[in-house]
Amino acid sequence: QYCVYRGPSRKLTILNALSGLPLHAIALGGTIWCVAMGEANGAAMCAVSGESGTVQVFDAKHGTEEMCLPHEGVCYSVALTSGSAICFTQENTCIRYGRDESTYGWQDQPSYRALTGLLASQGAGWR
Repeated sequence: QYCVYRGPSRKLTILNALSGLPLHAIALGGTIWCVAMGEANGAAMCAVSGESGTVQVFDAKHGTEEMCLPHEGVCYSVALTSGSAICFTQENTCIRYGRDESTYGWQDQPSYRALTGLLASQGAGWR
C-alpha cells in the first residue's frame, strides 16, 4: 500500500505503492539511515532514524508523528513489530521499547518506571 524512501536529503518520502504518487514528504533533522514499516491497530506505521538524534514513528496514511524517542549518536537500524515494540541501534547497543513493565511501546501506555526513566534522561533530541 505504501512505499517509503529516505536518504541524504534529510527527508522521508511516503508514496502510494500502486500509483507512485507522493503522499507525504517529511523533513527531518539529519541524514536518514534507516526506515521500517509496521502496523498498529490496522494502520500502517513508519519508523525512521539516522543522524537526527531521534527515532520517530509516523502514521503512513496521514503523515502524522505518533512517537518521538531521543537517542545518542547515529542510529543505523530500526524495526517495528506487530506487538507494538520498536527496536533500534544506538551507537554499539540495541534499544527495545515494547510491551512489558519496564519499557514503553509506541501504542502502549507507559509504565511509571519507563516514563520516569525517559524524563530523567532527556537529551538534545527530546520532544
